[in-house]
Amino acid sequence: MARKAAPKAAQAAPLDGYTIATSGKFPGTTQAALQTRIKSLGGSVASSVTADTTFLIATEKDYESNSTKIKAANSHNIPIVSLEWLEECESSGKLSAHFGSWQNQGFPHMAIPTNTCSGWQASELP
Repeated sequence: MARKAAPKAAQAAPLDGYTIATSGKFPGTTQAALQTRIKSLGGSVASSVTADTTFLIATEKDYESNSTKIKAANSHNIPIVSLEWLEECESSGKLSAHFGSWQNQGFPHMAIPTNTCSGWQASELP
């Protein structure tokens, strides 16, 4: 009698358990489309930035203008990421540790999530 393969454990969605807010007008997409993408990866969408927010996806323009959501994210030590980060989460199926090239200058110290979603590691960006 042939042995059956053991069923594979279901892999958690990359943003499962994370609350994501967005800030700015992203070229080529809408806020509704971004929210759908976040939810499809298991994340929850927040309309404002609070201490319960895990990440803020922002445009470079919003970041540079220090918008209300950017200020809130900074005051709560919430990582600010680019749309590129969301795209990497989608393509890799994992939580991305890369925030996006435009905003590395502004944060000397940030907590960067590990790709395994098992915790946080302190990191210093150049």
